[in-house]
Amino acid sequence: MRGGYRARLIGKTAEYSLKKRLEKAGWSVMRAPASGARSSEAVPDIVALKAGRILMFEVKLRDKPRSIYIEEHKYTGIMNYARRAGAQVYLAVKVRGEDDFRVLPWSEAERVELRNGVWYVFYKEKLDRAKTLTQLLSELGA
Repeated sequence: MRGGYRARLIGKTAEYSLKKRLEKAGWSVMRAPASGARSSEAVPDIVALKAGRILMFEVKLRDKPRSIYIEEHKYTGIMNYARRAGAQVYLAVKVRGEDDFRVLPWSEAERVELRNGVWYVFYKEKLDRAKTLTQLLSELGA
């Protein structure tokens, strides 16, 4: 099993933090029950609904900004899940010591082939230029 108990618990903290922020902004929010678990279908960590809009987020917590690698089956699974729902999907990264989440559209990831398989990478340079959650919600009129 990837991560260990402590890593999953810390990740859940970031997910609940995002959930609270979205709820405060008036969104109906659900944390996916399969979040962090191995399941047959990859699903995003957070689903948010408001006035006919659907947002989905894969949430990551980091000590400092760095590139984030997503396994191919998870990346494509979440993309397909969002497509079926008609949702916009984002990577939301909480960097310790920062007040806001950094958000990148899911489509910003780049496909790379490594020795251990195919991955989708959100490079640090893109993360450094990412919008904040506050900016994203403002642009969406939320």
